[in-house]
Amino acid sequence: MAPVVQHAESYLSATLVGIGNPDTRYLRAFRTASGRELALARTTRQLYLWSAPVWERASTELRVLRKKRYAPDEARIHTLQANAPSLYLGEAADYWHFPTLGALKDFIAWYRTL
Repeated sequence: MAPVVQHAESYLSATLVGIGNPDTRYLRAFRTASGRELALARTTRQLYLWSAPVWERASTELRVLRKKRYAPDEARIHTLQANAPSLYLGEAADYWHFPTLGALKDFIAWYRTL
């Protein structure tokens, strides 16, 4: 796991509730206090994560970080099914890329308010 991804996972573990299998190779899933799920990609060298479809509610600064909106019927990594089911097939999800850990922390601070 890339160091920046390790730091992000540590931050998310300290900030959110871990859900799913913590030993899953490809992602680590979390839930906010309000029940919104998100999943951090573990096998990349940069910071990518899936979230609930919230792009429309995000600030301009955060909106530019979304890479894709998955439609409910659009395939995505199957590991989401067991670890973050609200982000899997049958549900819409946003996929984000964060250039820095600080950008991810800003997103999480906002996401936790929803």
